[in-house]
Amino acid sequence: MAKEIEAERKGARCIALSADVRDIKSMEAAVDATINEFGRIDFVIAGAAGNFLATIDVPSDPPSSPVS
Repeated sequence: MAKEIEAERKGARCIALSADVRDIKSMEAAVDATINEFGRIDFVIAGAAGNFLATIDVPSDPPSSPVS
């Protein structure tokens, strides 16, 4: 999808990352990769399949309330 966005939107830059939303270290690595590539995060498109109840500002590791 990242390549398609770049092709459609001249001058756009994006990256595709794979991360496990249930694993805080995986999410930290995704954030670090984005900051290293672009210097900041403007927005995120998430297609997460591991759903759980948690606040976005204070994630837990592992998540304590999975949604089934």
